[in-house]
Amino acid sequence: MEIPENRKIIEAEEFRLKDGQDRIRASLFMRDEGPSLAMYNAEGKLVLALAATARDGHLLLFDSDGRVRAGLGLGSDGPHLSLLDTQGRLRVSLGAGDALPQLNLFGADGRRQFSACVGSEGPSVTLLDSEGKAALNMDVTAGSPSLSLDDLQGRTRALLDVFDNQPNLALCDSFGKVRACLVAFGADVHLKLNDAGGKTRAILEFVGDEPRLVLFNSDGEVTSALP
Repeated sequence: MEIPENRKIIEAEEFRLKDGQDRIRASLFMRDEGPSLAMYNAEGKLVLALAATARDGHLLLFDSDGRVRAGLGLGSDGPHLSLLDTQGRLRVSLGAGDALPQLNLFGADGRRQFSACVGSEGPSVTLLDSEGKAALNMDVTAGSPSLSLDDLQGRTRALLDVFDNQPNLALCDSFGKVRACLVAFGADVHLKLNDAGGKTRAILEFVGDEPRLVLFNSDGEVTSALP
């Protein structure tokens, strides 16, 4: 953009705008960190603040009681948006970093309860319990969706996914070992039960309309098969 050579220049440390009642409604001024713009309502309360520093810039919005309710900033990790409740607690955060854009929702106690992001392998959603521990995870990796449920200790206890067009359900014990696994192959259904050591002890399957039950001993040998 061309700048006229004969332009007029006004220099000051602060500019103030007043309304017809001589009330300050806006102020543009310099701080040590950089320029700032403040806007006020008719009651003289700050409602908007815009500031720039040598490293980033941010915008703050205030409610009628002077509390910050929204913040928009741009830092080295990308733009980010924050929404706060009337108690000043962060309830929503949205970041758009190049590596991992992410949305977080927080409870009234400040703990994160929901998180959604898009990583290099695909999108994922996490629901967290009242202690901030992941309780449910959903993601799509390489076109394969999956859902996992965790216990209070953060251990995965159930996993449901679809891999290679085949749905799979796995149930795990408190030690993380798979105890039951249900798989559907086309029109066939396969249920496998494992003991505490992870060894398969029973298989129930339907091949077409024909059921079949196979039992194994601890050495993996077949002890019974029906039919």
